[in-house]
Order: sequence, then C-alpha cells, then structure tokens
Amino acid sequence: MFGIRATIPATSRLNAIKYANLASLLQTNELLGNYRNLYWFGDPIGLPLVEWTAAVLYGGALAFSFCWVFARAQLLSATKRGFLLGLRHKTCATSIIKEEARKLLLLNGKELTLTADDLVIADDAGVVGLAGVMGGAKDSILPETDKVILEVANFDAKGIRRTALRYDNRTEASARYEKAIDPERCDQAFDLSMQLLSQLYPEMKVTGLVDEYPTHLKQAEIDVALSWLERRLGKRLLPEEIRHKLELLGYTVSFKGDNMHLVVPTWRSTGDVSIQADIMEEVARMYGYENFEAEPITTTFDGAINQLDKDLERRIKEYLAIRCGMQEIFTYPWMDEQFVNAVLQSTEGILSLSTPPSPAERFVRSSLLPNLCKAVVKNERYFNDFAIFETAQVFRDENYTAPYDAREKLPSQRKNVAGAFASTDKDITALFRRVKGVVEMMARYVHMETLTFRQEEKPIWADNVVWLNIYRGEEKVGDLALLAKKVSMACGIKNLNVMLFQLDQDSLVPLKSRTNTFTHIAEYPMTDYDISLLLDGSVQWKDVVQTVGGIKSELLHGVSFVDEYRGKQVPAGKKSLTLRLSIGSKEKTLTSAEIEEVAAGVLRKIAKRFGAELRH
Repeated sequence: MFGIRATIPATSRLNAIKYANLASLLQTNELLGNYRNLYWFGDPIGLPLVEWTAAVLYGGALAFSFCWVFARAQLLSATKRGFLLGLRHKTCATSIIKEEARKLLLLNGKELTLTADDLVIADDAGVVGLAGVMGGAKDSILPETDKVILEVANFDAKGIRRTALRYDNRTEASARYEKAIDPERCDQAFDLSMQLLSQLYPEMKVTGLVDEYPTHLKQAEIDVALSWLERRLGKRLLPEEIRHKLELLGYTVSFKGDNMHLVVPTWRSTGDVSIQADIMEEVARMYGYENFEAEPITTTFDGAINQLDKDLERRIKEYLAIRCGMQEIFTYPWMDEQFVNAVLQSTEGILSLSTPPSPAERFVRSSLLPNLCKAVVKNERYFNDFAIFETAQVFRDENYTAPYDAREKLPSQRKNVAGAFASTDKDITALFRRVKGVVEMMARYVHMETLTFRQEEKPIWADNVVWLNIYRGEEKVGDLALLAKKVSMACGIKNLNVMLFQLDQDSLVPLKSRTNTFTHIAEYPMTDYDISLLLDGSVQWKDVVQTVGGIKSELLHGVSFVDEYRGKQVPAGKKSLTLRLSIGSKEKTLTSAEIEEVAAGVLRKIAKRFGAELRH
C-alpha cells in the first residue's frame, strides 16, 4: 500500500515539518514516464499555476527505490461524468471504480463523502488526502513508518476555497492556498524541508526527486503613462525616483518616453497587482502618504442633470412621511417563511439564498408585504393606530438580464413602494377611504401621471370585498386592499385591522414638465350649494362627477363630494349622497333665484340619468 512512510520514529518532530499538505502522496500516471501530464479522471490536462516537488526519503533498504517512488496513480478531481471518484489507470484497458473511494477520513477525525467537484490525492488503494485542505487519517505517520514521500504543491485558489466551504473544514493550509500563493516559492518550501530533515536526521538519504511544473506562472506586465500617474497622484515624481521605489519591491522597471513598463514579481502576479491603479498605489505607499500636499478638487459643471426617477422617489417618501404622517421602515432583503406562507401563499418565482441567515429566512424578498406584516406584528403590542411604509427593491426569478457583464445574469430587480395602515377601529370604511385617499392624491403631490382604481383581479392576501387594483392608464401598477382575517391570524396579527397597498415604483411615470397657469382670484363671491340626493346603491361617484361635468353653464364651476349615508332612514338598496356645487359669476353677484336655477338644472340632469330624488 502506498502511503506516507518515514525512516524516523513516530515520536519525532516530523509533524512540525508535515505542515498542511507538505507530507502527502503525489502520484504520476506512468512508471518513470511523462511526469508533465497529470490526469483528470484519466484525461491528460496541464494544471496551470501548479508545481509539485516530490522526494523519496529512505533510511536503509533501497530495494524499492524509483519503482516504488513513481508508482502508477493519478491526481483526481471532478468531472460531470456518471460516476464520482472512481480510480482509472492509464495503463489499464478497463476502468476500475471503487465505491469506497468516495469516503475519506481526515486527520481531524471528520469523515467526508466526496463529490465529483473535489480535488483529491489518491493511489491504487483509494483517496489519501483532500488536496490543499487536509490529509487523510489512514496515511498519517505511524510507529511502524519507515519511508516518506514529501510533496510540496500549489493549488488553484478558487477550487480550494470551494472545497473548504463545501465541507465546512477551513484549515490553515486552505486559508493559505485561498490567497493564491506564488508557485515559484515551492522551491523555498522544499529547500527548507530538506534542511530541517537533514538537521534532525543526518542518516536520512534522498533517493529520488521529481519536479513537475507544467505551466510556469506568467509574470504580469503593466504599462503606465507617467503623465497619468502624475495626474492621479497630484505630484510629479522623477522617473529614477519611481524606479528606485519599485525595484525595492521586486519590480523590473523600464522607461520609453512617457511610458513606464513594469514586470511584476511572481509573488505579486497571482492577482494582487494587475492594473495601473495597483502601480499608483505602490508608488504612493512607497513615497509616503504623508508627503503629499492636500489640494482642493477642481471640477466644472457643464450642465444640470435632472434625474426624474430619483426626484420622484424622494417626493414619494416626503409625501408619505410628511403629508400622510407615515413612518418609514427598513427591512432585510429576505423574508420570513411564516409570512411568505401567510401573505404570498406560494414560493413560485421566489429566489432562495444558498447560505441564509437562518433556515426560516431563506427566501429573497419578492414583495414588500410579508416584511410589512412582520413589522405590524412587532408594533401591535405598542400602538393601536399607526401607518408605516417602505421603498426597496424586490427580486423575482424571471426576466434575467446582464447589464454589467455578459457572463453574469441578474434576475428581475424592480423598485417598489408599499404601506400598511393598522388600527383597532372597527370602522373599515373610514380606514379604506383613508388609504385610498393617500394613494389617489399621491400623483398630484409628487407630480406623476394619474393613478386610477378598478376591480379586476383580487390579490390572494386580500379581503373578499374591500380591495382595488391600481392602474396607470391601462397598465396595472399595484394593489390596495384590506388584509384578509385568515391571513392576519396566520401572520399573528390579533387585534388590528390592516389596510395594505403596494406600487411598482419603476412603473410610475414622473411628469417631465409642468406648465403653470395664472387665474385671477374671483372678484365676486362663489356660492357653495349642497344637495342631498337619494340614489340607487350601485351608482358610483365618478359617474356622478362625469354627469355634472357635462352640464354646459358659465355659472357652474365644479362639484365635490361631501358625504354618503346608508342606514335606517334610507330605503333598502338605496343610499344618500351629498354633493357640493360651486356656483358663481365673474361679472356680478348672483341672486338667490339665479343660484337656485343652476342647482335645479344639475338636479334634473342627475335625476334623468340615475333616477335620483331630492332628499329632504
């Protein structure tokens, strides 16, 4: 069996040398053959940024020498094939798949069930270590150990990070490999290991050595214009001064006119230094930040930028907070599963977090309403009457776009505004009118296109009667409704009636401009004339307004709603509607007879269309 063997007793200090993955078994695919092809499930590939150095240490018998050192084996990793971690020999005609190869017991006693995404180190008997993370327990140094294969390796940082996170097994080795170590430093680690072993065990013999470096690390090369560097630093530095500072850090620097060409040292070419700004930072740091004089920023404004969408969001917040007396809240971008099930009642189209803050908060916010309801629950014990609102982005598993990078697809992200009005008052009508008024008057105060209301599609969380859809033109942009009692109880809202509204803020259209007009204050007084009518209960106020607006009279200047009543004094199926007429003349003060004539004309028009009667 191939494992870790040593000529030194198990009680020695080799464990101090067997640091991280320095002492583990590395195998090649051919007996004394081509060491530059490591195998990825049997298929040869070059491993960039990977260097390994192996030496065989013998304390006596040399019978196995090189034949033992370069035993057939392979470096395994993940593929998308049908099997996970089978062992496949290049020299064999058939594949050998071992079920037990999927299991690995680490040095810390943790047993792993390996997946097809793991980079491992293995021999004919199975996996002996999780590459870059930790070695296996079965190949640790034992009392009977008499031979050692020492491996010094470098691994891809991203792969090691994923593996360590996948098994929640971050080690000092993985923490170092995650930082993309310079592969050229493998020689230094190997030399140090040999030096320590020679000092501790002078009788040790090195009988074999393999140095495999398929693809050498390419040193980063960066061109920086001296004029650009001067503008960014705000200070002119001499080329020789810059060269001296950077050469102290291992850079190779050359100049050609205004251009400075730099070759980055290998230990900084692993992603640490790659762009001009990195060089600027190096120069500034070496020159000393304290040696730069403070300078005021000089800039010019070519023209004003009017961001209508940002202005609209600010005006909406001011309108809800100042005019409507609501409190703004801020919630997390995830939702509690209890409120998702209660309010949305479905997880279709909802994104989930791979690492949620808690198991019950794995859903990404697709609506503002669940978190608003959660806020209502928290405030119910302190207040009997309150109103809250929130503006934030919601995310849906649909309409993916790549606004920044073609390789990165982002889900639907739209800005929403939502509010909740909670009260212990049993007068649902008053609560409904209050919320409807807030939404209806929003367009006027924030200067956006008008919103209208219809009953087309009832929200799943809404009461069966008290609900409205909100439209901008023919486009539905939101909902307004009383939270259904069953939903309230599921959320934990016990004693409050809750009215909710939610608007797709990105669908709201701010007015591009507003033409102000001037109208003289009337020289003669206007008269408010109230009329109480008995109408059919199905007649809507908007139809009454439309009818009065169609009356052509220079003395009639408008109509407004006063009150609506249904009760014992009104016949069944009927309602009492009180409206206010604005009557007046620009030329004179009207007499009572003239005012009565205008009011009578309005009454006749309404009576003809709706069968209304004057209520005394």
